[in-house]
Formats: sequence, C-alpha cells, structure tokens
Amino acid sequence: MKETEKNIKWKSGEIIYKINSEPKGVFLIMSGTVEIFSKDGFLLNTLGDKEILGETSFILGLKRSVTAKAGPSGASALYINRNKL
Repeated sequence: MKETEKNIKWKSGEIIYKINSEPKGVFLIMSGTVEIFSKDGFLLNTLGDKEILGETSFILGLKRSVTAKAGPSGASALYINRNKL
C-alpha cells in the first residue's frame, strides 16, 4: 500500500472527524456504516459500503461542516490523502 493510502477501522460510535476540522483527504467506506451529524447533534445521513466520505469539504477547501461517527457495528475505510487525489 502506498503511503498516501491507508486502511482504517473504527469501533461503534468512534469519531472519524469533527466539525471545523481541516480536511486532508477523503474516505472510501469498505464495510460498516458511518453516521453524519449536524452541529446540534441531529443525525443527517448514514453512509455505507463503497460510499465516499468527506469529499465536499475537501473539494471546496473548507473546514468540515459535520461530525462523522462510526455506526453501530463500526466501520472500515480506505483513507486517501491530498497527494493521491
């Protein structure tokens, strides 16, 4: 695996990134689910296998506007940093 990519696993409820964090790459979800929350803690969406996470703020060059947490069964993803994209 190249240094610009890495596999990551999260346990249930583990925070993947928080609102206002700097995006340095994107995630391709390989298994499990990821829940997306607003600043007020409302569940906005749930993402699953083969979906991309974190691309909007990365592409726009803005800080994260939501918090992402691993779903009830956890999640795993391929992280792809700026150099690879």
